[in-house]
Amino acid sequence: MAKQNPKVISAVKSRQVYHALYEVALEMREHPTKAERILWEELRGGKLGAKFRRQHIIDRFIVDFYCVQSGLVIEVDGDIHSFQKRRDFEREKILEGLGCTILRVSNKEIEEDIDKVLKKVREVVKETSIDG
Repeated sequence: MAKQNPKVISAVKSRQVYHALYEVALEMREHPTKAERILWEELRGGKLGAKFRRQHIIDRFIVDFYCVQSGLVIEVDGDIHSFQKRRDFEREKILEGLGCTILRVSNKEIEEDIDKVLKKVREVVKETSIDG
């Protein structure tokens, strides 16, 4: 049985909320962290065989990277995330409820071993892909 397509593209209920988030997402795209920039260079243009979006709006959240084909959300965690674990957990539960699979990677993992991170991303995309 094929995985159902997560209904997250149109999950924002309020146009006003969407527009507010959109402005923030644009700003985040213009000023990525070093780790986000490194990972985006590897994800962009379907280099891993799947299309990714960056700073994508789902419900009331902006996720770092999103693969529509598999419903995969990649969150790049910097130091701040060690202080907001409960918030991250609650956010993950909501996104998972919308059909997303969450993969968290640290800035350090990306900056020190991007190949290992990309291997994990490929595995998760393959496991969760709607197409196969």
